[in-house]
Amino acid sequence: MRIKLLFVSFYVLTLQLISASYLFGQQVQILDRIQLGPDDFKEICTLDHTEIDAHYRFKPLNFRAKQPHAETGSDIQVTYVNNCGTSSWPDQAIAAFEYAAELWSSHIQSVAPIHIEATWESLGSGVLGAAGPSNFFQLVGDDIFEETWYPIALASAIVGFDIKEDERFDIDYDISVFMSCDIDNWYFGTDANTPAGLYDMVTVIMHEIGHGIGFTGSMSGNASSQVATWGFQAQSGGRFPVVFDQFTLDGSFNYLIDTGIYPNTSSTLYNAVTGQRGGVYFSGPEAEFAINGQRVPLYAPNPWAQGSSYSHFDFNFFTNTENALMRPAIDRALAIHSPGPAFCGLLDDIGWPLGSSCIELLDDNLVLQRPVLVSPLNGTEDVDLAPEFGWNPVEGAEGYQFQIATDFDFDNQIANEFTIETELTLINELEFNGFYFWRVRALNEEGSSSWSPVWWFSTTTNPPAITDLISPADGTLNLRPGFEIRWNESERAERYDLQIAKDPDFEDLVIDRSVAFTGFASTQSLELFTDYYWRVRGTNKGGAGEWSEVWSFQTIIQRPETVSLGTPSDEQNQVSVNPQFTWQPSSRASDYIIQISEDDNFSFVNLEITLEETSYTSMMPLEFATIYYWRVQASNIGGLSDWSAVNTFTTEVRETRIEPNYPNPFNSTTTLRYQLSDTRDVLIDVFDITGRRVAVLVNEQQNAGVYFSRLNASGMASGIYLVRFAAGDFSNVQKISVIK
Repeated sequence: MRIKLLFVSFYVLTLQLISASYLFGQQVQILDRIQLGPDDFKEICTLDHTEIDAHYRFKPLNFRAKQPHAETGSDIQVTYVNNCGTSSWPDQAIAAFEYAAELWSSHIQSVAPIHIEATWESLGSGVLGAAGPSNFFQLVGDDIFEETWYPIALASAIVGFDIKEDERFDIDYDISVFMSCDIDNWYFGTDANTPAGLYDMVTVIMHEIGHGIGFTGSMSGNASSQVATWGFQAQSGGRFPVVFDQFTLDGSFNYLIDTGIYPNTSSTLYNAVTGQRGGVYFSGPEAEFAINGQRVPLYAPNPWAQGSSYSHFDFNFFTNTENALMRPAIDRALAIHSPGPAFCGLLDDIGWPLGSSCIELLDDNLVLQRPVLVSPLNGTEDVDLAPEFGWNPVEGAEGYQFQIATDFDFDNQIANEFTIETELTLINELEFNGFYFWRVRALNEEGSSSWSPVWWFSTTTNPPAITDLISPADGTLNLRPGFEIRWNESERAERYDLQIAKDPDFEDLVIDRSVAFTGFASTQSLELFTDYYWRVRGTNKGGAGEWSEVWSFQTIIQRPETVSLGTPSDEQNQVSVNPQFTWQPSSRASDYIIQISEDDNFSFVNLEITLEETSYTSMMPLEFATIYYWRVQASNIGGLSDWSAVNTFTTEVRETRIEPNYPNPFNSTTTLRYQLSDTRDVLIDVFDITGRRVAVLVNEQQNAGVYFSRLNASGMASGIYLVRFAAGDFSNVQKISVIK
């Protein structure tokens, strides 16, 4: 079962700039909007299925019924639409939908009703459901990510106003959900006891609503080109992320939308989102708290799986857990009737006011509140080696435990200190170019609080040491653009400057880039059959190191031009069964591949041969009176040209005759094949059994060759008919049968 998040269609959606921004309860303004069309909803999340029976269920005991007020929950309204021919929403499916909506209503708060349009329709083989938010909005104000898109339901909850009520927007619903009417093994029950072989509809609906309210990113990858991109285009021309994207990191705590590290629409970004930079994680502190302070892994397979990657929790980490709802696959006999603590934490991180059910899932019930960290701020760079750590006081705390480590899990601790103060300074504990994690918890005689969220920072550094190059080796020839340039890590380097030039003095620069890793694969822009020179140096907050040695390489020759065919010419007749094939020389070609087939699609090739000449004479005779197709492709060390145009020819016909029609008997149409050894007057007509002529198929002079004539029997009754074939002094009569 794969959940497909296909965001490519988002990039062409209609944008509307709101000319007069509104100011609501939280000092938040609406700036811009993306509106989705009906066909786009199905591209957001389509849920497939597996044949696996998971036999796992999670249903919280304290389910609270739907609450219509923001103080306790949200009001989720559902409009049911039928688009499944004569089939309509089953009453049991509607009951399951209402139950799933009630579950969600106690987990999130909003003064604005959340309106879902639920459509019952055929979604194709293997698809259980599809969903998406109807609109995204840009907001600005307190605690809001600037230049960021928020799904409409979340935007309404934040501004404290039902955006759908503004007549200028013409919005009827917040989320569109499509459920498959093709599936014959739905389980509609609400008891979370899904039998083997059945798919739990409540789980699928909760999953789809989860994407509609905010578990939605804008990342998209292309497994063929190995390029990834993110963001939706705004009316102002900028390309902005979704709020979910603001929390995604690689394994080294680099933000995936940091274009200084990962250029948007790049192969380096693709490497990151496919887990090749240590995995992909959601970094929200509440989501991390919900899984005992661990990092929250997202699904990041390699290659990129469009519709599964990125906007889901990791499949293996969350399998058969209370947090399994938003994995990229859902099995049979699996019932997850709760967002789970991790998803509730994620919703809190992206800005959702939580309802009572999510609050209960996140409540740690300890005697003290978690400390709130103050400085150094999370993600701070270039921190000195004696920083002052600070946090807010916790009511009832008698002291604090402070930990700092070189890993997120605190297995390699640098310090473990106890203090009664809310600040602490480390002396002679940190190193240049270090990356550190720190946390605090409050203490008193009754116990301790949970650990605070984990914050990280990096220390200042000296300029890096000189960089050693790896590949391509100095003097390498015949490199195809798109290859990767690699070098060794340089001590203390945080980034690297790479220069590629056409001269050893680097006056004619073609690439001058700063990259985060010891490789660079964006060489597609290099010219073919050209000498290049390259060098690398490390950089950090302390400056740039010395340049490496200068190495050179030469790119490969360009692939050949497309071949122009000579003889036999297209549609030539009476060609020898030992023909000579000729074609024009192709620029830069070293040899040629010729293919001959009786199939214009070349699905079966009668002859394929590679040779250096621009002509070929068949040594093995072809069949007489046969239509052949041929084409030629040029090649060199740089690759293959496109195939030439396809020429067709007919070999020598030595006998005039007509073949039995096929099929026979037939219902609607049949085909007659005949051949002429020379130019003749040809007559083909059809008679019924009484001798009445009912059709004339051919009545003209034709040259030597092979021909086909189709008889359409739409106006003919069932029975036996006679086909007369007359070609000069040759004649033939055949019986054909029409069956209706």
